[in-house]
Amino acid sequence: MHWFLFIFLAILFIVSPFQQGLYFDSDFYLIHILIYLFAFLLLIRILYYRKFTAWNDLVLSLFIPICYILSLVQAKHPSGAFEMVFRWTTYISFFYILYWSVNKHHKIRQLAPYIFYISGVLIAYHMLLNQFGLLNYPSAFIKDRFAGVFQYPNTFGMVMIAFYMFGLVMLLGKRQDWRYIFFYSFPLTAFIVTFLESYSRGMYLIFPIVWVIGVCFFTFHYQLRYMLYSMITTLSGFSVFLILQAGNMFLTGISAVVMSLLSVLVIWWISRADALDKEEHMKKFKIHRVVLPAIIVLFGLLLLLDISNQGLVYKQLPTPLQERILSISDSETARERLLILEDAMEASMNSPFIGYGGQAWESIYRDYQQLPYQANKIHNEYAEMIVDIGYLGFLIMISILVYLIVRIWKTMRHAEDRSLYIAILLSLSTIFVHSFIDFNLAFGFVVFMIFWLIAIGLKPSVELNKPQKWPFYTLGVYAVILLFALIFSYRFMQADVAYHKAMDTNNLAEREQYLIKATSYNQFDTEYWYQLSDTLINQSDENKTSDSSIKNTAYIMAELEPMNSQVMYQSGVLLAKINERKDALNQFERALELDPFDSRIYQAIISISVDLAKEQKYSYTNIAMETYKKLLNEYERFEMNPVGSYHNSREFEITDKIEEDIEQIKSLRQ
Repeated sequence: MHWFLFIFLAILFIVSPFQQGLYFDSDFYLIHILIYLFAFLLLIRILYYRKFTAWNDLVLSLFIPICYILSLVQAKHPSGAFEMVFRWTTYISFFYILYWSVNKHHKIRQLAPYIFYISGVLIAYHMLLNQFGLLNYPSAFIKDRFAGVFQYPNTFGMVMIAFYMFGLVMLLGKRQDWRYIFFYSFPLTAFIVTFLESYSRGMYLIFPIVWVIGVCFFTFHYQLRYMLYSMITTLSGFSVFLILQAGNMFLTGISAVVMSLLSVLVIWWISRADALDKEEHMKKFKIHRVVLPAIIVLFGLLLLLDISNQGLVYKQLPTPLQERILSISDSETARERLLILEDAMEASMNSPFIGYGGQAWESIYRDYQQLPYQANKIHNEYAEMIVDIGYLGFLIMISILVYLIVRIWKTMRHAEDRSLYIAILLSLSTIFVHSFIDFNLAFGFVVFMIFWLIAIGLKPSVELNKPQKWPFYTLGVYAVILLFALIFSYRFMQADVAYHKAMDTNNLAEREQYLIKATSYNQFDTEYWYQLSDTLINQSDENKTSDSSIKNTAYIMAELEPMNSQVMYQSGVLLAKINERKDALNQFERALELDPFDSRIYQAIISISVDLAKEQKYSYTNIAMETYKKLLNEYERFEMNPVGSYHNSREFEITDKIEEDIEQIKSLRQ
């Protein structure tokens, strides 16, 4: 059974990145269900044989989905909150199955690092094949930057360096036969090329930091080898990168193969040479492991000064790379992310214990934003966790991850060959550090990476001789969570299928039936309710659909996400379409209370007020004028902000249509 489960997880790990990195929930449903079923199968086996060692080692991870389940109580984005429960139940189930499989057979433990690395190799070469025109993966390029299977350059660049660090350190292991060296060294050139082409400014800063941390793990002689291997592969990758700038894809492809092979040969020669670690005089030559990192940091600072002053080294770089490096100091992007972080921290203080539920930020951020930026993600995974599950949940989650990493550290200290554990820790460091400035964990594959690395780095604890009762209780809790997630993820999958069928048909009657089915399986998704209401409105004349049913669906949608100004606005639009103008006005006013930076909401309130005022209802002219004054005040405050115009991706402005409607209001008041 352990081989069967491992092969399933290995295939999943290799294939899943090509589903947009498992960013979208619709790509995840079938994976949820399969993993839950296999977890149930393993659970039955564990209970039958009463072998609880693997479960006892990982039981703390059960608290993570529990934190997300608790946040359902006051979830501000119910559909997203359920999705996060599904995801984290899947993640810990993936982790548990993999950990159990790895520790059931030594061959699986030996094979697991190769599977991990193969996945990264396929991602890198898949991107290069897109560059050469042999593949046409959607959105593999974002503004000429490599985005790869993730369709997002920053996460793609981070993943490439995580795999690069893993392969680089594995070359320092005790095994040094040519097959092993070829497997780990040949792709390193591709990792560097794809990383550079991602033009990820954050990773341009983080990569050197993680690399220097890597130097500190080794003794002097291994530090030399680590530095040499890094220089060889980085120069190889940079050479291919320079050739790529010329635009000759055939020459680039040939150079990539040649430079990769050359790197392999040089690394193989170094590994066989006696000069580094076999001659007696080198063995006697000892330098403290801190010396080289200190020298490297010094040279790094000199390089930083050169680049910041556009010196000699900077001038040798290709123009696109120069521009990207210079833009690191560009304050606009960094400032916006700091604004988002400030707003997220303010939001978190209003629900500090259990948070707002999974994926809440995209629903609530307009109620807290200082300026009209557009940001469905916080660009800081730790702040995102705090908003989702509160400070208590965040502390629990981080404590569990720290505990697992400390266990890997302790195992490394007593290991004869430390290369695997150092490779794991450096790859994890790359992911965790970069997650301070981006939303990497939104990609399911990245979380799979984390748990794959942890699973192969942990060693099982000693099995207790005396049977304990508590594993039965915790496995019972786990079984209940699995059953809950299985039932609801299946329902959400059915709803998703019905929704896509509805969107693919032009027959309004069929669309209505599909959307009714979607809302019956998943009554928490506001998009389903909006599309159903809109469909009912479009065919109301033909089928005499009652306005009350349309009105009801509009209100259901609004109550699902009471802090989402966009949902409130859409609810008002639907009510306006069935001529429920007073109700629509109420919804627009609720939306405006949540979001002072949406010109459409001001427009909607003023336009409806004009229509109602024309019916001799003078009081509505007051509503229009008060709304207009609020708009003027907000816009004046926005314009007075010296950085406001740099963070107006939502295009907050006073439109000509608003001015025209206000002129009508003024004429009606005379």
